[in-house]
Amino acid sequence: MEEILLSGEYYMSARKLGMREYNQRVSRGESGYLRCLDDIYTQVEITAEIRIPSREIPLSKIVGTYAMGRTQSFAANFMPLADPKTEFANKWMALCRAHMNEGIQHPIKVMEFLGEYYVMEGNKRVSVMKYFGAYSILADITRLMPQYDYKDPKIRLYYEFLKYDKTAPFGDIDVKRVGTYPRLLKLHEKYLQGLDEEARKTLDARGTYLDFAQVFEQGRYGEYGIGAGDAFTEYAGLYGFPYGLPLHQLQEKLKNFVPQMKLLAKGEEPNITIVDGDDDRRAAAIQRLLNWRKRLRVGFAYSSGVEGMTWSHAHELGRQAVQEYFGDRVETVYRDHLYDGGDAYAKMEEMALEGLDILFVTSQVLADDALKIALAYPKMVVFLCSRRQTNRVLNTYFGRYYEPAFLCGMVAGMMTQTDKVGYITPSLGVLTSTADVNAYALGAQMVNPRVQVITHGIAASRPLAQNRLAAFTLAREGVDILIAQRALSDGFMVNTKLGTFSFLCTVNGQGIPQQYLAAPLWNWGLFYRHIIQGIMDGTLDVMHALYPEGASMVSYWWGMHTGMLDIDLGAAVTPPMRRMLQRMRPGITREEFHPFMGPIYDDKGQLRVEENEFPTSEEIMEMDWFCEKVRSIPEDVMAAAHAEAAALGKE
Repeated sequence: MEEILLSGEYYMSARKLGMREYNQRVSRGESGYLRCLDDIYTQVEITAEIRIPSREIPLSKIVGTYAMGRTQSFAANFMPLADPKTEFANKWMALCRAHMNEGIQHPIKVMEFLGEYYVMEGNKRVSVMKYFGAYSILADITRLMPQYDYKDPKIRLYYEFLKYDKTAPFGDIDVKRVGTYPRLLKLHEKYLQGLDEEARKTLDARGTYLDFAQVFEQGRYGEYGIGAGDAFTEYAGLYGFPYGLPLHQLQEKLKNFVPQMKLLAKGEEPNITIVDGDDDRRAAAIQRLLNWRKRLRVGFAYSSGVEGMTWSHAHELGRQAVQEYFGDRVETVYRDHLYDGGDAYAKMEEMALEGLDILFVTSQVLADDALKIALAYPKMVVFLCSRRQTNRVLNTYFGRYYEPAFLCGMVAGMMTQTDKVGYITPSLGVLTSTADVNAYALGAQMVNPRVQVITHGIAASRPLAQNRLAAFTLAREGVDILIAQRALSDGFMVNTKLGTFSFLCTVNGQGIPQQYLAAPLWNWGLFYRHIIQGIMDGTLDVMHALYPEGASMVSYWWGMHTGMLDIDLGAAVTPPMRRMLQRMRPGITREEFHPFMGPIYDDKGQLRVEENEFPTSEEIMEMDWFCEKVRSIPEDVMAAAHAEAAALGKE
């Protein structure tokens, strides 16, 4: 009982701190709420997401939250704002008691962007730890890699930090000037050369910097516009590292060092910073950032033909857009029917032998051959179009298809007459399309709580016969609207110039399409242009240099906010429905609304996503459960439909 009362007092105290911070910021014309990463990183070109092993991160560098929906629960200093009688407050106090008893054990999940952290999962844990004045917290980190731009000092500084962070001899240091990190590493390496092995083991580099930073902060030298790390590096360059120097002597030295710090703050940044060192390969990789690459040869490997309304056709439109955009700077080639012909590796090798710089393998069904070609030709950059990365050789890319699928679900939920809608998906077990089906169901249930979703998976190659049989079977189950893969009947085609390969339509009792309603759209040209530009300016070279052990360059996993994905609406969608979708679409585009915002229960009644929370990117990609009111067609039903279709001559 005493602990409960005490945690309540702590919450009231934390809330007062939050309200004070909020009011002070509002009075200055600023937002009083937490910073939101959604508002920041969409203004910068993101090249990749990299998973970093769990480690302790400073709480001082956790500056905001990942999603817009969590910002208003906390003031800008992460202190709570909610009324003490709310469920939010009760959870905060429970975490407070856990911290006082056994400590907070589970790592939070954060996005790291330009050296700062934004919480994906664990906002209340951060709030509690910040309230108690903790220094650090254990975190699982996803690093957002901005495209390298040597003209942007912030991005140049960040890339220098990444190289420093590989060893971080002085721990987490405060740096504001381009050139500080490489200079500090060079000075430290030179210092170590004069020490024997035993002396190196006893060297307290981090403690020495922390002492320096403490004196720096006490003297308020940061007011000159430099960081403690910048001053520390300049100091070491003039006087040497202050190992073993008593704090009172360090204080006197820093007072004498003030004129130099003022000059440092006024000094101009160098135009270009090249990292020197013994590792010629890394230095050469970064040097290439300054040179315009040779004319790139880019290959595209398609599983099927590029004609008609197919997955490969959508990518072919992207290739054509790339060729038009880059002109003579890029030469593109392609091979199609790789999966159909069964000679995928041979055709990819033909392209590799022609001197390709980049190969985009556009389908998961070619994954094994893509891996073989990447291993056989390591100088060629190979990308596989896949939701998930299964090894460290292949770079992967895909899109948040669940976002337009959610909007298609809303259309289906509003227009169904039977309260049963369908989803034909390519091989649920192979391509893990479960998240798309769930998003479709959640969109439908948002506007129609009675609706049920019936789904069936077909072969990954999407043969037309299986599409038609699946549609016939879904219609027998009462489905009157479904998402189909490819055309289901002769003459029912949408505009192939849009690159559609699946679409939402009404169907009759035989599963034959009647009205075109909507289609998820892919803008592969935008994506390929971005990736190729990143390679031309050397961003990928730098990442490979920084992560030579083959860190996970996962998922270029873009959503609607990038313009890579969108939705097309057919004439059958009524004006009121269009207005509703027009209101919803910007929320997803600006990432203010998440299709998987909880609470979400699965088809067995288990709570999968808690209220006001949403799953991480990894959890979405790895979904292996269906939402409530979603079911797949049993094998015996499919067999009966197969026999009936054969009798009717529909196979």
